[in-house]
Amino acid sequence: MMPWLGPKRSFLKNCCANGCRYHRRIKTKPTMPNPTILLLPVETKTREFLAKIFFAGHAARRGFTALLGCARFFHANTPRFPRGIVMENDISVGSTTRLPELRRLGFGVAAWDEEALVVKNDPYYVDERVRPEALYACHKFFTRGSGDLEAIATRYPLARGHMTPAGNPRLDILEPQYRHLHRHTAIQSDRPILLVNSRFSHSNPFHMSPEAFRKALLARSGLSGQALEFKIGYMDYTDKLYSFFKEMVAQLPARFPDHLVVIRPHPSENPNVWNAIAEEHENCICSKKHTATEWSMAAVATIHNGCTTALEAALLGCRVLAYCPTTSGSYDVQLPNAISEQYDNTFEMFAALEHMHIPSDVERDALSTAARHRVAPQIAGLSGCTATDHILDELESLRWTTPIAPRELLRAVRCLARYWRQESAVALRIRNNTNALQAIMTPYALEKFPGATMEEVRGILDGFGMHDVLAEDMGNWWFRMVRA
Repeated sequence: MMPWLGPKRSFLKNCCANGCRYHRRIKTKPTMPNPTILLLPVETKTREFLAKIFFAGHAARRGFTALLGCARFFHANTPRFPRGIVMENDISVGSTTRLPELRRLGFGVAAWDEEALVVKNDPYYVDERVRPEALYACHKFFTRGSGDLEAIATRYPLARGHMTPAGNPRLDILEPQYRHLHRHTAIQSDRPILLVNSRFSHSNPFHMSPEAFRKALLARSGLSGQALEFKIGYMDYTDKLYSFFKEMVAQLPARFPDHLVVIRPHPSENPNVWNAIAEEHENCICSKKHTATEWSMAAVATIHNGCTTALEAALLGCRVLAYCPTTSGSYDVQLPNAISEQYDNTFEMFAALEHMHIPSDVERDALSTAARHRVAPQIAGLSGCTATDHILDELESLRWTTPIAPRELLRAVRCLARYWRQESAVALRIRNNTNALQAIMTPYALEKFPGATMEEVRGILDGFGMHDVLAEDMGNWWFRMVRA
C-alpha cells in the first residue's frame, strides 16, 4: 500500500516559519489505511451538516474515528488527510476523476447521492447523475431505494454487488423525537410565516447568466441522443415553471398582508430576483439563513414545486403545498408534489392558505405518518432499520485495504506531485497576505459552506443526546468525533 508522502518543507518555509493558519491544519502523523477512520466531506451546509453530524456521532459510538468538515478543503488537501473510508456526496460527472484518485491515494471510497432523494425518473437519473468511472471507483454505493438500484444495475450490471439500498441519514433526523432540533430560536416573528422554497438553479443560477449556465451545463453533462433531448426539454419546462412561480410569489405579500412571506432560494440560485420582490413589500424577506426544515417548522405552510425540502418538511409533519400551474408527466419531480396539497392556480391555493395555521404536535404526528406511508415504498430507511444503521453495518464489514496495482501506484505518485506543486503556489499567495481559506474558498463555495464552529458541532451532538461522543476542532472547518 502506498506510504504517506509529506510536503517538502523548503517550499513552505517562508509561509510556515511562524506557523501560518493555512498549514496549522489536520494534525495527523503519516498513516497507512485505517478501516476505523471515516471521513465525511460536507458540500452544502444547510442541506447536510446536521445529518452528517448525526451520522458521525453514531459512527463514533461504534468505534469509528469520524472526521467531518468542509468538502472543498478536503478535496483541495486530500493527501494531508489520514487514510480511511471517504463518504462522498455523489457519483456524477464531477466525481469521475476525484473518486478513482481517492482509491489510488489509499482511501476506501463509499458514497450516497445527496441529489437522489427525489428525481424525475430513475432511468434518466442514471443518465444524468451516474458516471461509470465514479461508480466503479466506489467500494460501496448506497442508493435511495430499490428503484434507482435496479436502474443503475440494468445499465452497469457489474456494479450490482457493490450497491445497497439504504436511503439517506438526512431522513433519519426527521423522526418525531428530533423535531426540537429543527426549531431555531432565532426565527421569531409576530406574524404567521408563509415559506416559499425555490429550487430553480437551472433557470436562475447563482454565478452566471442562465444562457451561459445552460451552455456550460450541457457541455459538461456528457449527454447525447435521447438523454440530451430530455435534458433540454426539462430545462425548457423548468424555465416556464420558474416564470409562473415568480408571478405567484410576487402576489403573496400583498394577498397576505398580515403574514410574513419568507422566500428561501436554493443554495445554487441567484437571490437577486427574490430580493427584488422582497424589497417591494414590508412583509416579505429573502433569506438563506437557517435550514429549510427550521423555516418549515416555524411556518403555517411551505410552498414549493418539486423540491426535496418539501419531502423533509412533510416527514416532519409540516403542511406542504405544491404550486403546479403547469404539469408534465415526463419533467415534473413527482414525489414531493405527490405528498403535498396540489394547486394549479393561485385563487384556490390562496383561499386554502387563509384557513391554515401552524400544526399542533398531534396534527404533526398525523401529517408525518401519512407522508412516511406514502414515501416508504420508494425510499429505504423509513421503516425498520434506519439509513444510518444500515450504512454503518455495511461499512463495518467493508473490505477495501487491498494492494494497489503498479500502474495505479504510478498515477498516485503523479497525483501527489501535482498536489505539492499546487501547494507551493497556495503558500506563495498566503505569504503575500492572502487569507488561508480565501485561497481555496470562492464566493460560490462560501455560499454553500459559510463556515462552522466547535460550538455548533457540540450543540448538535448534545441535541441528539450524544453526550458520550467527544468532539475536537481540527481547524479549517474540520472536526474529529470519537467515543468517550
